Amino acid sequence: MNLHSIFPASGRLAVITIGLLFLLAFQTKDASPIVPENVPTIAFQDVQQHDFKALKMMAQQCFSCHNPDMTGGPASRLGPPMFMVRRHYYKEGVTKEDFTNSIISFVEKPNEEKAKMKGAIKNFGLMPGIYVDEADIKLIAAYIYDNDLSSEDWKKKWEAFKNRQL
Repeated sequence: MNLHSIFPASGRLAVITIGLLFLLAFQTKDASPIVPENVPTIAFQDVQQHDFKALKMMAQQCFSCHNPDMTGGPASRLGPPMFMVRRHYYKEGVTKEDFTNSIISFVEKPNEEKAKMKGAIKNFGLMPGIYVDEADIKLIAAYIYDNDLSSEDWKKKWEAFKNRQL
């Protein structure tokens, strides 16, 4: 019996990763780290804990209407994709605080005067009022500010997140 028959590929990767972490944990401060070459990385490890929480909340609170996968075409969407929301709120020179406050203000009480996406209102109607805790909206808005949701890097993070959630 060998490692390949006991653990599938993902299990072997987990065993290798745990073994490396164990080795690194017991090194002295002055020792140089021992990291084997050609060890595959897991894309999801790049996602920090607060990113994970924000993605999970977005999947639960936002993506049912603001689908990031762009599947099914415009007729299947209830709202604009989240990367388009970011594009309308994230303008050059906008601070994270202003960006976050704009998102919070609109999500807490959507109205046409505050809307930055007039075309989306024409195509999808005004977003209905929903309850999301302000701290959660702030976390989500900060994540959106910090991440270009239209980038290939973000799409890889999203795929890794979805695969981990299955």
